[in-house]
This record gives sequence, C-alpha cells and structure tokens, in this order.
Amino acid sequence: MMGIMRFYRTAIIGLFFPGLFFIVQQSYAEPVRAVTKATPEQGLEMVRETSRRLLESIEQEGLDVDPNQNRLYELIDEIVFSKFDFHGISSKILGRDWRKATSEQKVQFIDQFKIYLVRTYATALNKYRGQKIEYLPVRTGKSTRVIKVQTRVELMDADPVDIDYVLLLSKNGSWKVVDILVEGISLVVTHRSSFRMELKQKGISGLIIKLKEHNQGDT
Repeated sequence: MMGIMRFYRTAIIGLFFPGLFFIVQQSYAEPVRAVTKATPEQGLEMVRETSRRLLESIEQEGLDVDPNQNRLYELIDEIVFSKFDFHGISSKILGRDWRKATSEQKVQFIDQFKIYLVRTYATALNKYRGQKIEYLPVRTGKSTRVIKVQTRVELMDADPVDIDYVLLLSKNGSWKVVDILVEGISLVVTHRSSFRMELKQKGISGLIIKLKEHNQGDT
C-alpha cells in the first residue's frame, strides 16, 4: 500500500501544487475567460486555480513557515479534493464490491480513502521542491465530457515522468478528477489490484478497517 502511495505522490503534487515547480507554459498560458459552455481549457484552468487557492491559503495562514499538519489536512481536503469525484473513483476501484456495499459502507470507504490520499498529499508537499512541470495540450476524445490534462514532470534524480489527469464534466457543469495516469498506469486500476486480496478475504468491511488502521498509524 505504501509503495503505491509513494508512486503517486509525484502525480498528485504535479496536479494541484505547481507553485512548488518551475512551470513551462504552453498552449494555455492565458487565463480562461468566462464562457457559457464548459471547455477543455476550463478543465486546465481549474487545475491552475486550485493550486493558486491552496498556495494562497498556506501562505496566509503561515503554514509554509510553521506547518500545522491538521490544518494542512483540512485545506487539502477543502481545496484540492473537492475537485475529485470520490464517489466515481471509489465505485471504479471496488467494482462489484461497491455495488454490493451498503450506503453506510460506501460512505465509510470514501471517508477513509480520502484521508489516506490527503495524508499522502500532505507528505508530498514537503518532498517536492524546484521540479519542472510542463503542461501539454489538453486531449479530448469521442466524449466531450472527458478530457486529459497532460503534463511532463522532470525530476531531479530520475527520468521525466508523463502524467495525465482524467477529468469528467459533472452534471452541474464543473470538471472533476476521476483518475490519474502515471506513465499510462492508472491510479484506479492500481488501487483496484492493491485492494483485491483484502476484499476477497475480508470484504469491504475488512478493507475499511485496514484503511482506518493505516490512517490512525499516520497520526
């Protein structure tokens, strides 16, 4: 489990904290103007605006000088992970186990999985400084409701990493993160594989307990 999280620290940090990086601006350097219909450019702008808000909040509260982990967790949850579709992500990770789960179990899993990612993200904030991230043109497919925000992150001690952020246009017209691909490897698929044995042996209740124990161990 921890190996997976180390793998995705780069992906999460690249998406919503580019203020820690030297950013190479490409085709969407100008702010997106308000339009009546959601566009791929607005998906990219959502990423930029989220990072700006988080940086601003951290600086205003002095967390860059005197870190308060609990407050940092709150800001990450409020500003960053409000842009994630955790219901959709969780259903894809758990598959048939999600469909069999009770409403209470679904809420419990989402809560613990979110805590799991929030704390991983907070740890990553302290690890990645001075990297270079290049924003590539946004990719669109057959569906206008799904786009990929493509980036390339140059690490100081390793080869560049290609990271795609899959965004889905929600029913209320806002873009939400539904997956992260690191060198083509999906966060959703990776966690589905990671959780498979626990689900097979102990079911969703056992997985929730394991996540909760892991999260409590990080306090």
